[in-house]
Amino acid sequence: MGGKFVYAIVPDAPIDQLKYQQALQRAKALSLEEPEFASWSQDEQQDWIDDMVAQQLRDMPPHFWNPT
Repeated sequence: MGGKFVYAIVPDAPIDQLKYQQALQRAKALSLEEPEFASWSQDEQQDWIDDMVAQQLRDMPPHFWNPT
C-alpha cells in the first residue's frame, strides 16, 4: 500500500500572527511591572509596548510561549 504516517499540530492561524499575539500579550504583562507606566501618555505607552513586542520577537526568550 505504501504511504507515510504523519503526526502534526496544525496552528489555528499563521505562525507569524501567533508569535506577534504572544509577544503583544507578554509586552502588556511586562507593562504591569513597569513602575511609572500608568502615568505615561498614551503615545509613550504605545511606543513602549511596540518596542517590547519587537524585543520579544527578536530575542524569543526561552519562556516566550509560557502563559503570562
